Amino acid sequence: MERMMDVKYMIKGDKMGMTMLAPASAGPMAGAEIRMIIDQGAKTATMLMPAPAGMANMLPPDTKGIKMVNPIGAEAASAGDAAAVTYKKLGTSQTIAGLKCDDYESTTDGQTIRSCLASNVGMFNYPNIGGGMGGRGGRGAAAPAWSKGIGQAPGFPLKVWTTDGKVSMEVTSIDRSAIPASAFEVPAGYMDLGGMMGGRRP
Repeated sequence: MERMMDVKYMIKGDKMGMTMLAPASAGPMAGAEIRMIIDQGAKTATMLMPAPAGMANMLPPDTKGIKMVNPIGAEAASAGDAAAVTYKKLGTSQTIAGLKCDDYESTTDGQTIRSCLASNVGMFNYPNIGGGMGGRGGRGAAAPAWSKGIGQAPGFPLKVWTTDGKVSMEVTSIDRSAIPASAFEVPAGYMDLGGMMGGRRP
C-alpha cells in the first residue's frame, strides 16, 4: 500500500496553492515537484511540473517545465460545496499540529467520515478540477470522497479518517507567516501544454 503524499497548502483569500512530490506510481515523474495554483475568482487551476524526459527535445532550451491551465466549472468550483452534508459533534477533541480541534462525524454517499475541525484557522475547500492530467474538457482529477461537503464544515480539517481508523488526511504543521502574492503567480519559463498540443490557450 502506497504511503500518503506530503502536500503543502497555502491559502490566501480566494487563492490556494499546493506543492507536492509525485508518488512512485507516477512512473518517470516519480519524485518530481508538482505545483497547483487554484484561483477561485478566475475559476482556473494551473498545474506546473518539470517536462517529462521524452518531451525535453520538443521544448526551448531555457524552458523550466510545462503548465496546464484548466477551467474550474461553476458546478465544480469547490468539491466542498457540491454536496449537502451534516456534521455531528462527537464531544471529544484532539491537539494536532499544536492546535485544539473538535471531533465531528459526517456521512456522504453512504460513507461515514470523521474529522477533527479547528475553528481558529479558517475555512478549507478542496477543488474539484475538470481537465487535469487527462487533458482539457476531460473528467480530470476528482476530489477525494472525504472532501465532499468540507466547505460546509464548522472549521478547518486538521485530520480526517474513516470509522475503521484509516487516516485520509492529517495536518503536520501550520505556519501563520504572511504569504507573498508571488506564491500564487505562474513563473515565466513554463510552456503551455494546451498550446503545444494545438488546444485553446487560457
